[in-house]
Amino acid sequence: MSKLGTGFCGVVWRIGFLLVVGLASASSAAQAGEPVVMGYDRLRQLVLDTRVVQSLDNAKMTPVRVEKESRGVLFQADRPWENATNNLYPNVWFDSRERLFKLWYKCVLHDADVIARMDGPTTIHEQGWYLLYATSPDGLSWTKPELGLHAFAGSKKTNIVTRDTPNAGVMFDAHDPDATRRFRMIYDVGPGQLRTRFSADGVRWSEPVEPQGFASYSGDTHNNAFWDERLQKYVLFSRAYLGERLVARFESDDFQHWKSTGVVMRSSATEGRVTQTYCMPAFAYGNVYFGYLMMYHPGRDRAVDCELAWSPDSITWHRISPGQPLIPRGERGSGDSMCIYGPAGPAIAQGGRLLIFYGGSDTPHLGWKRHCLPMLARLPVDGFVGCEPLDGARPAILTTQPMLVSDEPLTVSANISNGTVRVRVLDAENFSSEPSEPITQSGPSQRVTFSGRDQTTLRGKIVRLQFELDRATLFGFRGLSQLATPTTDTGVRRFDDSLTVTLAKPKGTESVTLRYTLDGREPTLSSNEPQKPITLTNTTRLRSRLFWPGVTNGGPEFDAMFLRREPPKVPSSIITEADSFDTDTVGWLGVDEIKHYRDGGLRNGFVRLSRANNLKPFARLSLAQRKFAGDWPKHFGGEGVTISFALRSDSQSGKARVEIFAGDTGAWIHEFSPTPGPEWQTWSTTLRLDWNDAEAEAAGWTRSQQGCSWSETIRHVGQLVVMPSAASQVSSFDLDDFSVTTWPTRPSAP
Repeated sequence: MSKLGTGFCGVVWRIGFLLVVGLASASSAAQAGEPVVMGYDRLRQLVLDTRVVQSLDNAKMTPVRVEKESRGVLFQADRPWENATNNLYPNVWFDSRERLFKLWYKCVLHDADVIARMDGPTTIHEQGWYLLYATSPDGLSWTKPELGLHAFAGSKKTNIVTRDTPNAGVMFDAHDPDATRRFRMIYDVGPGQLRTRFSADGVRWSEPVEPQGFASYSGDTHNNAFWDERLQKYVLFSRAYLGERLVARFESDDFQHWKSTGVVMRSSATEGRVTQTYCMPAFAYGNVYFGYLMMYHPGRDRAVDCELAWSPDSITWHRISPGQPLIPRGERGSGDSMCIYGPAGPAIAQGGRLLIFYGGSDTPHLGWKRHCLPMLARLPVDGFVGCEPLDGARPAILTTQPMLVSDEPLTVSANISNGTVRVRVLDAENFSSEPSEPITQSGPSQRVTFSGRDQTTLRGKIVRLQFELDRATLFGFRGLSQLATPTTDTGVRRFDDSLTVTLAKPKGTESVTLRYTLDGREPTLSSNEPQKPITLTNTTRLRSRLFWPGVTNGGPEFDAMFLRREPPKVPSSIITEADSFDTDTVGWLGVDEIKHYRDGGLRNGFVRLSRANNLKPFARLSLAQRKFAGDWPKHFGGEGVTISFALRSDSQSGKARVEIFAGDTGAWIHEFSPTPGPEWQTWSTTLRLDWNDAEAEAAGWTRSQQGCSWSETIRHVGQLVVMPSAASQVSSFDLDDFSVTTWPTRPSAP
């Protein structure tokens, strides 16, 4: 057996053994009442994870709503220096050594007389700033310790741990062997001006250090970071403000040099700028990541809702139930009736429940002078989303992907209401697929037992589990590891003439065998092994699977249809939306200037766009009042559209460029050759309305940093822009004969 094979059946699965055992013990302690920190655990699988579930029958996924602590506000802003706890930005940690909940929270000093009472008053954004500290033995009764560090009104009997640290995220770092850096803080003192500090105890902090890798639009939100055991990197979530609030992600090896991985979350095209992603404190949990996603409604009532998002890798995020808060706001007049801000820090479990210490406010997100106070919500351990029967008269069936059985016992997390959960083991030789003993108790660590069968014989085997849920809701299970899935070098799924696809093994599976089929049959060890890229010329179902040494049945499959398109059909009606500029600018706007000329265009009139100070001119058309705004597939019909326009410029440089916006934010961009010059030239491009993102990119379109998906954009088109490319040196250009026409058609000749 190869080294890798041995690892998968034994040694490698013990990597992180202490962590796994610790988390298993933590789960038991949490159920018993001892608060514990929940983190990364490759054996903890949740039903919301699309990598886990192979099939569902009579089953639905339902988000679980939290239960709020009945006492409401946990403590008041009752100290003279607590001038405006503003958004609170709570950072929470449970210290198992001191048996204390620890909370670091934001305080803004807005009133001039209060700022003047600071010890050596300074301001950032014309405000004073404190980071305050509180502790609790039970999460309910809180103390604001007199730390003796920072004075207010001449007295150091305050709970101030730092000053001049806006928007701070505080994390506990068990990874760094340097005990003086056990706690880490990251904050910003202005756009793009992030800072870090370090502490041995979370109370006494070092002088600030300026980290590297941030753009001028970064920060101004609840910055939050954590050490990712899986990636072996620090991961940070902050903001990118690019005309709207967006969630940005960064990663670092040393907490000092950061690399941006771009925008990872934004509002939908239908929400637009009316609702924006305000911030997202994120954390690792089990085999996934979660984020408390604050959705700010500046176009409505300036309220803030706390939704839940999940990710398989901390880069690609999914809102679990868009528009539905995880923590619903309270009734009018209650402490959290207008704004809710989720906490930064890992999940904390106690008594079978996860504790969410959040900030609640009864005033809208407007101005500096407002209070946001700590509150508490709970939900079942693992209970972010549950799988339950669609038709309550019969059980739901959930079947997992093939997974590897570990040395740990199989347990389930479920809520059982006078019903049962039973488990079958599929695909295991010499182990009956008869159901387990019924599980009738709710909780996060319910042991699965098989009468007359020895579960230890399953260790190191690849099996599927089948859960039968009778009047029960399944949140997840523990004891099996996910297996790697083959990958391809392209996300293209539809092609015109031919497509070349390269199959690849994921990192860490180099010694594992890869097999594939092109006829829809299940891959086996005797199927083809890819030696070179595969060229597809017809519609093909490509299936591939990894096979580990010593294991006869393989893991999860890559299974996808690659569709060769037929020649496009001429639609029953051709729709053309055209602007010839013969009489006026027809609603086009210029930055800085647009002028209409009645003569000199390709046939009659045209418009000239110009801009001073070496800035790039562009022509913008808002479609709010045009009939082809919104859903292009519905409006134009057919399979696609052709965009055509004529352009000339005052100098010959760069390329012509067109941008399509979802609403008025986030564009897809296409650039054309040849280079524009002083003579009229006509450019056209044909785009398909059914592309996925990879297909649009393969056709030469580029998604902007804040762009929506291609599908979302093309169904919510709200703005078009035409210009010479950003690389050009032109100060003015002329535009004529812009059109969007149902495809397939040819653009009109000049």
